[in-house]
Parts: sequence; C-alpha cells; structure tokens
Amino acid sequence: MIAGAERELSGVSGMDAGAERELAGVSGMDAGAERELAGVSGRIKALAYLCLPCDTVADIGCDHGLLSALLLMNGVVKKAIAMDVNKGPLSRAAELFDRLGLTGERVELRLSDGGHELLCGQAQGAVIAGMGGMLIKRILDESIAVFKEMDYLVLGAQSDLPSLRNWLCDNHFETEAEDLVKEDGKFYQLMRVGYKPEASADCDFDASYWQYGRLENHPLYAQYMEHERKRIERALAAMSNAQDTDENRKRKEELMSLLPRYGGEGVAEGDG
Repeated sequence: MIAGAERELSGVSGMDAGAERELAGVSGMDAGAERELAGVSGRIKALAYLCLPCDTVADIGCDHGLLSALLLMNGVVKKAIAMDVNKGPLSRAAELFDRLGLTGERVELRLSDGGHELLCGQAQGAVIAGMGGMLIKRILDESIAVFKEMDYLVLGAQSDLPSLRNWLCDNHFETEAEDLVKEDGKFYQLMRVGYKPEASADCDFDASYWQYGRLENHPLYAQYMEHERKRIERALAAMSNAQDTDENRKRKEELMSLLPRYGGEGVAEGDG
C-alpha cells in the first residue's frame, strides 16, 4: 500500500495520534519548539511518515536537521545521527537541535561523505533524500554492507529514478511503501525500501515501473502524469529549432518514446 493511502485508512504504524495528525509536535512541546517546526514542508513530513519507529536513524544529507528533529520530537526514533558532507548544514542542524533542547545522547553530528562515517549496527534506519538518484546510488553502493543490515531506508531521489530503482532491484532491496508529494509546483517520489536477500534480482518489471513505481492509485498520480507529459512536450518544442546532430536526434527519440507513458502521442518503445 502506498504511504498516502496508508495514512488515510489506518495512519502510520507505531506512531501516536498526535504525531499522526500533523507531525508537528508531541504533547508537552513548548511554544518555541512548535514555532520551529510549524513551517516544516510537506516533503519533509512525507519522509517522516515513511520512517518506521526504531532506536536510531541516520539522516544522511541532513541539511537543516528538520527531519531528524521531527522524528525525535515525535518519538519515532530515540536517537538521530545527522550527517552531511559539508560543515555548514551540520552547524545549522546543531543550532536547531540546541533551540529544541535536543542534546546529549539523542543527537549526534557527523561530517561524512555519504555513509562513510557510519558503521554496521549504528542505525536501524536511514533517510537519504534531497539529491539526485545517481548520488543516492553511489552512497548506497559505497556503504552497501552498512545499509544491508538496516531495517529500512527512506529514499527521496530528485532525478534518475529508473537507474536508482534498477540498482535497488539488482541488489535485493524491495520497495515497501511509496509516496508522491507536490511542493512548489514540483513532484517528489519518495520510497521506503528494505534489504531482502531472498528477493529476486531478475527485475522483470514493465518499463513504466522504473520511472514511477507503483503509484497508480495515489491521489496525485493523474496530476503527476500530466505534469510529466507537459514537461516532455516543452522539451521537444525547445528542440524544434535545435541543430540536427546525432546527439539531438537521439535525445528527441528518447523523449518521443517516453510520451506514451504519460498519455501523450509519441513513438512507443519497440515501434521505431
């Protein structure tokens, strides 16, 4: 079941009613903390909804630290390891944690390129979001032994979804839940996956799966498909006056082959 439908029908497993309503605070949160988290974006909330209760979560590419704070303040996790390749985001996250009173053993900040500074068994879940699919794939590949031991991974790739999904399948990670979020006119595909060594790596899925997973029943699915169709049509229109080169012809053929997936008229794969 996709995460959006799961919330409508039965909420998020293991999350208390207060957290389930808005992920905006727990009973007893002071006014200052409420103000800090009041403006959390829909994308961050959706990522938090996909996280399962566990002892420790690794927030890889933590940026401002809002996701870690949200999970901690709502009791979804007991500890968050906020990780980033740059010092600036870690400093901002530290300031946020301090304002919220999230100190001591509840939070840990690590300067890390991906999961390089994370050891096996130090976290039961991880969130890797806000970056391209190729970067997420590299992060997973370079620390695969660490991620295979986790109960779940929540991923939010902003590009190259087919390549990421293919890598996940090849390495026996199964998709457990998916969600689709629209924010500031842009759509974000989110997923929770888990390592299943017994899962098949044959990856015998139809072509559409690699691009948009199993989101057909999501309330935003029709909007997303129309958005993607228009995006491709704009790209084709922009190429109408482009120089006739092999590279441009190949790119145009690729775009034309994608159109039928989104309800447009093009050349279906295998027809040209």
